[in-house]
Amino acid sequence: MGIEIVIKNFRSVSDSRIGLRFPVTLLVGGNGVGKTNLLYGIEMLARSIDGSLQENLQADGGYDTNLYAGASREPLGFGISLGKDRYEISVRQNPDEGIVLEESSPVSATIRKFLRNCRVYRFDAPTATAGVVESEPPVLASGGQNLVAVLRWMRKNSPETYRALLREVRCLAPYVADFVTGEDGEQDRQVLCWKQAETGKVFRYESLGAGVFKFVLLCAALMQPYPPKLLLLDDPATGLNSLAINLLCELMRDSGANGGMVVASTQSSQFVDWFTVGEVLLVERREGKGTVASEPYEDSLVGFEDCNLGWLWESGILAPVPAHDKSV
Repeated sequence: MGIEIVIKNFRSVSDSRIGLRFPVTLLVGGNGVGKTNLLYGIEMLARSIDGSLQENLQADGGYDTNLYAGASREPLGFGISLGKDRYEISVRQNPDEGIVLEESSPVSATIRKFLRNCRVYRFDAPTATAGVVESEPPVLASGGQNLVAVLRWMRKNSPETYRALLREVRCLAPYVADFVTGEDGEQDRQVLCWKQAETGKVFRYESLGAGVFKFVLLCAALMQPYPPKLLLLDDPATGLNSLAINLLCELMRDSGANGGMVVASTQSSQFVDWFTVGEVLLVERREGKGTVASEPYEDSLVGFEDCNLGWLWESGILAPVPAHDKSV
């Protein structure tokens, strides 16, 4: 089923369309081109459907902060085409009414289900807190703040999934026997701890190291008991070693095989190597159009069929479809 998401006049995005044709899609581009803005644009679309768009815009600096800085000053716009279902919403600011939402039509149950709990997961490891934030069902928070609650729920209610998560973590960190809950006396809360395999000693989560702890958070996001149908990962490969990247790619493919869709951003050539040309969208900034996501121009790859995709991107050979090419 073809899916297209439209983002208009949001941050660095003037008018961009993101086609999701595969279970996993990778947004590839350098620093500052707007990959993160595309992901948050998708999240804002989801927030418009669950009724929290205005709240999220205000929490993120307000309407003007998120409006594209072009000369047109057109309203924010988000939309999705999912099979025969269509949904669009326009967001403008009125001096008298505040933020005004105008929907093209009522959202269908299919689109609502697809975007339910959709959120951007960004884990700047080690995350600030892994304290207990109760939720039912335990959907992992965007920054992993309720990781303790999610792991505890998995251990009790889905032990097979919890054991599978432990196996993934042990592939990267074989010294981890289990996760337990510890007390944080200074802030009077519970925090994540881990038990050492050989000695049985218990340590706080920070001692895992930034890369390992980030991988734990990624495992929890991809293996959580009630994962979003559409899961967004912002720069998941940053800070991970080669083994962790390989394991992460396998988990992303597993998520896709189980009926979910994953969209991730990256500038890691090693990460790109794990994907096919069809699964990649190249992100760049074009004059007058801001951030644009384009399919690679496959004709540019003739003669390079045996080369790694990441190297082709770093070398500038994996190029986007030319703007003037109307046939693609």
